Amino acid sequence: MILKNREKLLVWLTLSLLAVVLLQYVFSVFRGPRGTLSKQLESVTAALERDENRLKNAKAAASALEEARRRSLPADPELARSLYQDWLLKRAYDADFAKPAIEATDKTKHKDIYHALRFTLNADASLAGLTRFLHDFYGAGYAHQIVSLTITPDDRSDKLKVRMIIEALSLEGAASKDQLAKVDSKRKLASLDDYRKAIGERNLFAAYTPPAPSRPPRPETPPKPKTPSFDAVRHVYVTGVTAGEKPQVWIVSRTTDRQFRLFEGEEARIEGLKCRILKIHLDRREVELEIDGRRYVVALGESLRDAKEQKDE
Repeated sequence: MILKNREKLLVWLTLSLLAVVLLQYVFSVFRGPRGTLSKQLESVTAALERDENRLKNAKAAASALEEARRRSLPADPELARSLYQDWLLKRAYDADFAKPAIEATDKTKHKDIYHALRFTLNADASLAGLTRFLHDFYGAGYAHQIVSLTITPDDRSDKLKVRMIIEALSLEGAASKDQLAKVDSKRKLASLDDYRKAIGERNLFAAYTPPAPSRPPRPETPPKPKTPSFDAVRHVYVTGVTAGEKPQVWIVSRTTDRQFRLFEGEEARIEGLKCRILKIHLDRREVELEIDGRRYVVALGESLRDAKEQKDE
């Protein structure tokens, strides 16, 4: 049978349509399993990444716990309290604290992991002594911290009223069993002398004043022949006398907030007056000084205007 052109075209169209339907069927058969496998692979990969992260976190936590146990006080909280309280008292005496009193105020247990031991320290201290105590404290590698520190000046002496609340940890499984661990601090501290110089030159009870920018040198001018009035120092007070390695007097100008810390024999120009420290009487808390060639005595807490002139006998 001979097909006409129109019939041939119809046959080709029918065959093409069947081919398209067959290809769609084959594609649908293979697409389903491949899509499922892809999703399963993505799910397994994500689960593997989560497990790896958990493993890393677990290793980090185990390392941190081991480090904490190495720095911990002994696991027995009563023994830890006694040993650490003795350590604090020795640090206080090394820093020349006066009448140090240390009280164990609290013991808190956190699950079965550690005890948090709290101590309160009260003492009278010089600024240099407090600096020494803090340097020794932070130089030790124990698991401890200063929770609060209160410093109050004593109007009757050059000492400071110091109150600290300190917390130390006693962990289960601590590396040291019957004594405090011998571990170095992770902090990189400067020398004690560096801290004493940086802290001792500041007035802790005044707002911080940054150093003035450097200025070009000015030409020297001859001093004025007129001597300033002694009333210019009516707001200049003797605020402290300290023993230390050698006696020192603290003088503060309340109008300019300038501070002078002078040893015997040293000079300074204070409010336009040339002052030289002749003698510091620690027992009487008095200072003998020379102002513009005249000798005066001024007591602790008085202004230079209240100084009593001493006549040569």
